[in-house]
Amino acid sequence: MSEMKLTVKARAKGKASLLSSIRNNNGVPGAVYGLKKESVLFSADYNTLVKVINTAGTSQIVDLDLDGQIISGIIREFQKDPVSDKLIHVDFLAVDEKVPFTTIVPLKFSGTSKAVREQGGKLEIKRQSVKVSCLPKDLPAFIEVNLSELASIGSDITVEHLPVSKEVKILDNKFDKVVDVVVPRKEVALESTVAAAAPAAEADKAAATPAADKK
Repeated sequence: MSEMKLTVKARAKGKASLLSSIRNNNGVPGAVYGLKKESVLFSADYNTLVKVINTAGTSQIVDLDLDGQIISGIIREFQKDPVSDKLIHVDFLAVDEKVPFTTIVPLKFSGTSKAVREQGGKLEIKRQSVKVSCLPKDLPAFIEVNLSELASIGSDITVEHLPVSKEVKILDNKFDKVVDVVVPRKEVALESTVAAAAPAAEADKAAATPAADKK
């Protein structure tokens, strides 16, 4: 199903000492769940697994080769040691080519906003990914966001405007902003300062004007 493969070894369910032994031997314990039976436990080579995680993320199918048995799945979650930042565990969700599933797909921003380039607007990216539901064969590796659509300050792109095929359903709120263009904060602050100073300037002007002669 997938061009990405990861060779893993079956492991027994054991105590913390067994997991420590795997990690001390350049391995990472993991599990595959979502099967119609009990979760499958495995261990994988540390360096190879890191490369797969960096390449596949949560939006590409990975074929796990478990002693000749191929289990197709996506990375659902991985854990790192809070001190060393080393990978210590990974979970895969098994997928069936005939059954829709949900996962997170990253957004890829391309193009240049006219509002930023010519009008001095500031680009604000509100989110880097969205949750989708689809069949494994329809899963996009990423969803492209064309920034050239942002032609003026105040314009935005919302979830409902993301370009996906009809086979892919985005589960996030369709009105959520993905990216927009706003006035830079320095300019906003300057406008506020000018606006605040205007009444004071008028007051100073009035105070400096000689009073009319009494009649």
